[in-house]
Amino acid sequence: LVSVTLPKSLKKLGGSVFANCPDLKSATVDGDGTLQIGTALFMRSGALETVVLGEGVASISDGREDWILHGMFRECSSLQTVEVRTSRLNRLPSYMFRLSGVKRVIFSGGVSEIGSSAFSSCSRLERIEGELAPERIEGNAFDGCTSLVGEIDLSRCVEMGGYAFNNCRSLVG
Repeated sequence: LVSVTLPKSLKKLGGSVFANCPDLKSATVDGDGTLQIGTALFMRSGALETVVLGEGVASISDGREDWILHGMFRECSSLQTVEVRTSRLNRLPSYMFRLSGVKRVIFSGGVSEIGSSAFSSCSRLERIEGELAPERIEGNAFDGCTSLVGEIDLSRCVEMGGYAFNNCRSLVG
């Protein structure tokens, strides 16, 4: 499996569906507007480079299960760009990008909450682009994002957890 495009008819996508797919390079995930995605969807898919989360995505499960941290993109070391096109996703789940190689994330629908450790240990993350002005940022959200440059709009933020931007040496804010 090298590329996948999921249909808009999807309502539910279980956890780890595309985990450990060594040749998967690109994916487009969409749904019917109510699509619920389970944990660890692409975990350890080391060749994965680009992902589009379409308008039909409504929720993504947090990456914490039985004290094991399973983020959607955990250990996707080749990940370059993720586009979050949905305006239905209110919360970026905990651990979503943790320990991935993601370099760029583009938001076109806005997200009001960023879960704990969502981008933790993403040392290659350079840019967050588009509409992102969260009201709540949980602890360790960007901890260890040493390459992150640019700005994150904090004008709407009312709550920020500890170590949210720990060790973000290049971030302007």
